[in-house]
Parts: sequence; C-alpha cells; structure tokens
Amino acid sequence: MNRQRTLDWCLLAAIILLAAFLRFYRIDSLPPSDGYDQATYGLDVLDILDGARPIFLPSNFGREVLFSYLVTLVYLIIGDLATAVYATSAAVGVLAVPATYFAARELFFDERGALGRWGALLAALTLALSRWHLSWSRLGMRAILVPLFAALTVGLLWRGLRTGRRLDFCGCGLVLGLSMHSYQAARALPLLALLGAGYWFWPWTRVASRARFTRRDALNLALAAIVLLGLPRIFRTVRSVALRRSRYVERAPSDEALLDFIAALEPVIDDHCLSLAGAPNGAAM
Repeated sequence: MNRQRTLDWCLLAAIILLAAFLRFYRIDSLPPSDGYDQATYGLDVLDILDGARPIFLPSNFGREVLFSYLVTLVYLIIGDLATAVYATSAAVGVLAVPATYFAARELFFDERGALGRWGALLAALTLALSRWHLSWSRLGMRAILVPLFAALTVGLLWRGLRTGRRLDFCGCGLVLGLSMHSYQAARALPLLALLGAGYWFWPWTRVASRARFTRRDALNLALAAIVLLGLPRIFRTVRSVALRRSRYVERAPSDEALLDFIAALEPVIDDHCLSLAGAPNGAAM
C-alpha cells in the first residue's frame, strides 16, 4: 500500500510538472499581445495599489474581483504587470490539476478495479492536457478560476459527506464563498453542492446504505453555507452592475443593429488574426 501511494504521488507530481510546463512556457510572449480584458485587469491592479479595496468591479460591464487581487499579488512578486496577468491564470490552471485529482479520488473512493486505481490520476492528466483548459490558462482571464473552485467544491463536499469531518464542510463553504467572487458561471456551484448532498442522502442511490442523516450532518451542512450568508446583502449593493454583463448578452438586437455589429467585427477579427499569427498588438506583418 505504501509503494502504491508513493507511486501515485510521483505520477501526480509528474502530471503537475507537465501541466506547469505547458501553461508557463514562454508565458511572457505567448499569446503575443494583450487584449482589452487583460489591460483592464492591469488597471484594476493599479487602482488596488492606490488603496482601492473593491468587492465588485463595475468597469467592463461588471466583473468579480478575486482575479484582480490575485494578479496584484503576483505583480508584487514578479514586478512585471503585463506578465503578471497571464502568470496568474497559468498558476490557477496548474492548481486545478491537483484539485481535480482530489475531487476524482473522493468520487471514486469506493470504486474497485481500474477506475478506483487509476481514475483520479487519469482525471488529472486529462485536465493537464486539455486544449480547452490549457488555452484558458494562458489567456489571462478570470474564467479560469471556475474549474479550480468546482473541483475543490466537489472534493471537499464529498469527503465531508463520506467522513463527517466538520473541517471539510467548513472548507467547502469557504470555497463556495470565494467562488462567488471569481466569475458568473460559479454562481451555479452552490446548486451543484446541493445536488451532490441530495444524491448522497437519496434513498435509492448506492451510497444510501451508509448515509444516515443525523443532527451532526445538518449542522455540518449548515456550516458549509455560512460564508454564503452575507452574499445577498452584497448582491443587493452591487446588483445594478452585477447583472449588467448578463443583461448585455441577453439583449436581442434588431436586424439592422446585428448587421452593424457584424460589420464592426471585421477589423477586430483581422486584428486578432494578425495577433495570433505573431504580429505584436495586431500590427501588420
């Protein structure tokens, strides 16, 4: 058992190193130019360093603030603001790999055979090599926080339900609370946690035979949500900007407005094609 555990840790370390190489290789020059969103994060950092302590960012159609604070921390370490934006998303992408291993290990804890033995390592390797996750890890965008928080939510919740440890439920609540400051898609994670807990205690599932809902379980689940209690008040404070981005993308344009929008996209697409081809800042080659 100890040899098996040592092998697992060595393989996981190798997968994390592979993920780090793929996400940090030439991170200061690939992608070859900055976009509007990345520049906005740089402006957030300057505001934070000037003393601002926002809980939500109204600029750029409203944005969650956690990524900007992380970029600020990385900038203070490396001293290059442009690189700090991309290095932050790359670091978050790397952290998502062991978090995925943790979540898969908890989900497959009672499995036997190949799934129980290799499932968690395969999940981590799949994420490390995922083109989708790799691209977002190098883009310098806050959306990359969601896979990390999703994996931690699943892992901590499932381990808490399996072991009854209060610390895991508290950790799950903390992760859920922080995830609300990451990206809009993370607003679905509390629902994911509720569905997971419901599946655990549902009478006709495989885990129901060992799932007895006790008073301690109720207390632990309540602790998992304690960080979320202040969110309604925060949301009421910032709802005018918190929903601005969603309302913007939901608005159906008229045919004439749609044609104008498509025409306006043409130079933007040309600029991005040149940028991806290697021309700095979209300049003609």
